[in-house]
Amino acid sequence: MACISIQSALEHAITVFRRSEFSSDGQQIHDARGLLCFVLEAPNSHLITHADQLLTCHQWSRFQSLVARRSHDEPMAYLTGERGFWTMDVKVTSDVLDPRPDTETLVQACLDYLDASPKTVLDAGTGSGVVAGALVRERPGWQLLASDLSLRALRVAAENLKAPAVPLVCGDWTAAFSAHSLDAIVSNPPYLAGDDPHLSALRHEPHMALVADEDGLGAFMRIIGDASRVLNPDGWLFLEHGYTQQDAVIHLLRGSDFQLVHRMNDLGGNPRVVVARLTGDHDE
Repeated sequence: MACISIQSALEHAITVFRRSEFSSDGQQIHDARGLLCFVLEAPNSHLITHADQLLTCHQWSRFQSLVARRSHDEPMAYLTGERGFWTMDVKVTSDVLDPRPDTETLVQACLDYLDASPKTVLDAGTGSGVVAGALVRERPGWQLLASDLSLRALRVAAENLKAPAVPLVCGDWTAAFSAHSLDAIVSNPPYLAGDDPHLSALRHEPHMALVADEDGLGAFMRIIGDASRVLNPDGWLFLEHGYTQQDAVIHLLRGSDFQLVHRMNDLGGNPRVVVARLTGDHDE
């Protein structure tokens, strides 16, 4: 049984989005089209060339449900179940963060400073596995490892990483790894403080992947504090951080025998990544 045309369905969605005032007009149109393409399993061009096509009642009901959820700021990736990152389309669920384009800066930093020769690299707090997945694609000679404290997140990562190509470890950051076993650590840890005003807009995403103690610096303290134990001499540490946290993270690094190598800005020009290297030999 047919219910409504493609054109009318899009107009309905845009009306709902504008009433909610959750994004710009351009984004609202983009999201409406994206959701309808997802429901119809059709490309965007189909919406233009078949604007009078009628949706089935099942398609219309499903589309309305997705539009309602999106109007309450639920990320598109949670609605469609996937997100583009680097050169991949990855599975995303509400058990992991919605991957941000700015995190590609973290991947690029690793590629800029580490050559393609064999290395053992840990993605600490891997979440959906997007960083490890991007690195293993670009550096097939590396042994990538991925850790996370959340079993649910590791299940998502396993699908994206096609484990056992990248071994997954359930544990807190670097705690499960032996002394001097890694050449590099890369991490995008939680870095929001518990009272951060941005949290209300991120309410659909897992709290443990967003918020850290010590005013948002707790995860950095633990990662940096244990990095000198697990890294080989002259090992590398790549950290994504909040745009106001760079000086604080650099202070932590310098207090733990790391030399700052480089600072990198994200796509919006905000401070986002620090690159550091362990100085000298360290005992267990």
